[in-house]
Amino acid sequence: MITIIKDRIEWDHSLFSVGIEKIDDQHKVLVQLINSIQLKKNSKDKDFIEKIVNTLVVYVEKHFHDEEQIMQNMGFPGLGKHKEKHGKFDQIAREFAQKFSQPGDQAVVLEQLVAYLKKWLISHILVEDKAYKDYLFRKLD
Repeated sequence: MITIIKDRIEWDHSLFSVGIEKIDDQHKVLVQLINSIQLKKNSKDKDFIEKIVNTLVVYVEKHFHDEEQIMQNMGFPGLGKHKEKHGKFDQIAREFAQKFSQPGDQAVVLEQLVAYLKKWLISHILVEDKAYKDYLFRKLD
């Protein structure tokens, strides 16, 4: 079961691990960034929150590149579909970052962003990323 304590995602290795240390470490950083946004979403320090959101967008790009490279190296047949999902996420995350940088109710934008990020990250790791984990371990057998 996924543990969310006071709106924070808690890393559960037995649940979230894809069996590749580099990717697990990157997923942990993503969880930390999402939790940071969650903790600061009611803050009046717009510059700090904007920095976290932009860091998330940049970090996600690096993570997707690394993950896709690993999938390509292992010959994962679902790479194309996985890349499409990454592209969709990247587009939506950038749209949120842009909305946040514009005048308006940033609290509402952050609430929507945090909800989207939590849902996406958890479902993406548990479904999409587990598919390449299963493929990798079948291939190693």
